[in-house]
Parts: sequence; structure tokens; C-alpha cells
Amino acid sequence: MSMKLTLTIAIVIATCFTNLASLTVTNDRPYWHHCNKCQVMFSTEDSFGKCAAGGVHQVQGYEFRLPYDGRETKTTQANWRMCRNCHALFYDGFRNKGRCPAGGAHVADNSFRYSLVHDVPATAGAQSAWRFCNKCNAMFYDGFPDKGHCAAGGPHVAQGFNFVLAHGSEVTRAPAPPPAPKPPPIRVPGQNTPQLTTTTTSIWPNGKAYLFNGSQYVRYDPKADKADPGYPAPIAGNWPGFSPAFQEGVDAEVVWNHQTVYFFKGDQYLRYDIAADRVDPGYPLPIAGHWPGLWTDHIDAGVVWPNGKAYFFSGSKYVRYDIAKDKADPGYPADIKGGWPGFPASFAAGIDDVVVWPNGKAYFFKGSEYIRYDIAADKTDPGYPQPIAGSWPGLR
Repeated sequence: MSMKLTLTIAIVIATCFTNLASLTVTNDRPYWHHCNKCQVMFSTEDSFGKCAAGGVHQVQGYEFRLPYDGRETKTTQANWRMCRNCHALFYDGFRNKGRCPAGGAHVADNSFRYSLVHDVPATAGAQSAWRFCNKCNAMFYDGFPDKGHCAAGGPHVAQGFNFVLAHGSEVTRAPAPPPAPKPPPIRVPGQNTPQLTTTTTSIWPNGKAYLFNGSQYVRYDPKADKADPGYPAPIAGNWPGFSPAFQEGVDAEVVWNHQTVYFFKGDQYLRYDIAADRVDPGYPLPIAGHWPGLWTDHIDAGVVWPNGKAYFFSGSKYVRYDIAKDKADPGYPADIKGGWPGFPASFAAGIDDVVVWPNGKAYFFKGSEYIRYDIAADKTDPGYPQPIAGSWPGLR
């Protein structure tokens, strides 16, 4: 074998190992999907975002796992971010932040900075043909003749690198997305306030939380840390579309995203449109057949967590629900005891309500007491439970 041929083989082998190493990452983040309406890459972590083709994004194909906090190399580009308004992946390295379907330019959330591999061979676990759109700055799939819908108008226009994005081996079925959002201002019962950007919390887009007890509810201001004046107020007459049974009280309320809230009562549920300030037509519906893997009667509490999951509680059990797959995860229901570190025995036997606040804490309520749970540490904070009275002004 000639020296020239030997060197050529060595170079090819070295290149293959380099490309393979480029696709092997230490830190990556799931919940990324292709939208089959506008063709962009978007995150389903706490909602389905806003689609340039109208409504919200629609999942199709693989769940992608995108690397973050990596350094920029000849085959890796950094400065890719999630837009907190539309949930699309966009390039944040230019002064011009492109066009967002939610209005104006993209706005980066304060979380992960993705570093994406480009111009290397595709593999069984990594898909090529992902491109930067030079009109809206979003990442879109360029492998179809249809170039989708760009927020800047018309189809996407590819420019620059050919990105190769790692994904799981299982194709995700397309779940039914939440209803389409409506433009701001957001209106909620009895109040017109400017929209406030929040992450995955139990807070509505107006910056308030709504807590229910019997036939009454309280509007709570987390920033002021107290109930608003004039509350408690009756549910009847303030929540358009609530059926008589729901006006008498609800079992659980779950803020699903910035557009939708689900209310549960007995074996039924309502879907509430935040922007329209009313129950969607056709509700209530039975829980059975619409919430795969969930109990079909009497849900005590529910909350959306920042990991792309929702947690539902009934008695001493809980269910972890995958929002993107629209079904309960395998192995549930499970015991609260042992699944929620630091829960006292009374809370492990069941809870009344739970909310997630923007401070990284979840608050669980039971009777006249509450506990504070640290989401990042995944355990109850020391010193709890504490009495609700004196700690939650305006709550009874």
C-alpha cells in the first residue's frame, strides 16, 4: 500500500471520528419537535407556543435532544435560543432578532444557550436539512418541498449551515394541541390588565393566580403577596360558561399554558380560554377517554411542572402526565409517600391544592397548612408545614 493511500485512509478515519464526536454531547435538552404546519423547530416544555401558520404549533416526528453550553467550533454554532413568546428555536447571534409570530422580534428566554452541530453526515440518530431562515431567524426543516410559513411572510428561506440534530429513536405521535391563542390584551374575570410574561407557573398572563374554595374564589397577586381587594367572590356570574355543577365548586384547576386552563369536577372537566375569558364550546366533557392514564373521577389537584410534565393528585396517589405525548407516563399512579421528598405524613395522605410560583418553588396546601417545595432541589424546604393563616394574606 502506498504512503499516499495510507494517509488518505487515516484522514478519512479521523474525519469520521471527529464528526461522531461532534454529535456526542454531555448536556442536552429534550422537548424539541418539528411543527408540521410552519416547519420550525419548537419546544413543548410548557406550552405549544405560537405558530406562524395560525394557532399553536403541531408536533410531528421525532423528539429532538439539543446540546447546550458547548463551545463554538468549525462544525458547531452557538447562540441558538428558545423564543419565550412563540417557543421556536431562533439564532440570537445577530442584532436583528428576526420576526416572531406572536408579534415583533424574537425574545430569548433566560435559560439554555444551544450549540448546534452542522455540516457533518446525518446518522440514524441525527437528522440533517435543518436550516436557518434569513427572514425570521428561526430554525426550520428544509427537507420537504413545502418550506412552511414564515412569520415574516411567505415561505422560509434557507441560508448558511446545514444543521444535523440528534433525536430519539421513537417517533412521537402528534397530540391534540391546546386551542389557538388570541392576541393580547389578555382579559380575565372582571379585569383588564397588560400581559405579563411568565414561565411555567400557575400564574395567568395577567400576573394573577386564582384559588378556589367551595363556591368562591380568590384572585391572588404573587408580586404583592396578598389577595386582591374584593375577594373572595362567588364563582357564579364571574366565570362565563361554567355549568351549574362547576359554579358550586371545582376539584382542581390546572394552568396548562398561557392560553388554556383546565378545571376538573367529579368525572368531568372544562377547558377555559384565557383570552376569550370563557369556557370553550362543547364542555364539560368526561375525563374518561380524553386524559389517557388519568383517573376518571375526583382529581384533587394538578399542576404543570417546568420539566414538560403535569402532576395530578388524587388521595394518596399521583400521576405524572407527559404533555407532549398527551398521556400518563408508565408506572403511574404512584404513592405520594416516597415520591415527594420531605412531605409530612398528612400531605402524603393527600393534598387539597398546589401552585407553582415564578421563584422556583411549588406550594402544596392541605387543610389549614402548606408546605414549600424546591423544584430544582426536588425536596420540601426545611421548616414546613406552616399555617396558611398569616402567610397568605386574604386566604382563609
